[in-house]
Amino acid sequence: MTDELTTPPGEPTGDTTPEPNSEITALVKLEMPDASDDVIQETAAFFHVIKKRIQTELDAVGEITNEVYHRIVSEEIQHAIAQNKSIAQEKVDTAVKLIKQEADKNWAVMDAIKSRALAQVQSAGKLTRTAYLDAVAKARKAVAENQLIEPDRIEEAVKQIQSQADKNWHGITQEFESFGQRIQETAKTAWNTLTSVFHKKKNKNKNSEENNP
Repeated sequence: MTDELTTPPGEPTGDTTPEPNSEITALVKLEMPDASDDVIQETAAFFHVIKKRIQTELDAVGEITNEVYHRIVSEEIQHAIAQNKSIAQEKVDTAVKLIKQEADKNWAVMDAIKSRALAQVQSAGKLTRTAYLDAVAKARKAVAENQLIEPDRIEEAVKQIQSQADKNWHGITQEFESFGQRIQETAKTAWNTLTSVFHKKKNKNKNSEENNP
């Protein structure tokens, strides 16, 4: 029997069990290789519930910092758990673990693109919205050269960055000023973090293939 899931705020009501995409299902299956198809689908559905909640909140935020981003992730995980108490603990634990891993990857991509763009604008000596968005496009291309990073993840990060620039340009300028002389170092750190996060993913997939020939 499929556990009942609560639909995220703002989502259409009716069928209370959302349909996760194939990527989510594949992630769950990798984490739970011995689970039944029903358990995998139910866990993936709960993963999807949390992911939709997080995205809804992010879309409403004008300025997304590391603190804000991870606070939203944590709060929406807790809200989803509180509203879906009938979900088996194994499914909850797996979904939460995967959501946190995905959140770290998503933030790493967004932070790398944004930081690299700000560093490029600083080098050019002038911060304007046009110059910043042009720099974001160049940073996006550089990130895409890492073939371990899914194109959809990059597109979503760029969309979020562009949305911030449209809704809260003042926040971007404040962030630029707060970095000061540290911006090049910050961009380098963000880039190294990005590489590290997705290198771990490659190793995990490789180990999984070796254990399941």
